[in-house]
Amino acid sequence: MGSEEVKKARNSGKRMCKKVLKIAFSHLGLCFLVVLYCLLGAALFELLERENEISICIDGRKEYDDMENKTLFSILDVILNNPVNSLAGDAQLIGVFEAFRNNSLAIGYDGSWCEGFDKVDGPMHEWTFAGSLFFAMTIVTTIGERIR
Repeated sequence: MGSEEVKKARNSGKRMCKKVLKIAFSHLGLCFLVVLYCLLGAALFELLERENEISICIDGRKEYDDMENKTLFSILDVILNNPVNSLAGDAQLIGVFEAFRNNSLAIGYDGSWCEGFDKVDGPMHEWTFAGSLFFAMTIVTTIGERIR
């Protein structure tokens, strides 16, 4: 083998190596960007939803407290305006309690200690980092055109 043939073999080997490295690094780079996107998206989503959860909890508690006060006044009104052991009074009380139950379920407030989020014995956030990461990965996997 002559020196020119050796140079050609080396050059073709270098070109092949460059092609392989170019493909490998471009794919690794894309994978890195996807992972980075998922991690940053999860952190951002968790941060945004954290405040929203606290706000929803506080609003639900306020609505529940107002409804509870109205129910107590309604019960007091029924008791004061009806004779003891009257069927009408009992029926009205049952109606008040049923309305309270139905409205409580409609509000969706679960009795959480809203100020206790992020404290040791406080309620847990619904959106954790793991859940947010899963959500971000779901978004990544559903983006794109469907190929048939």
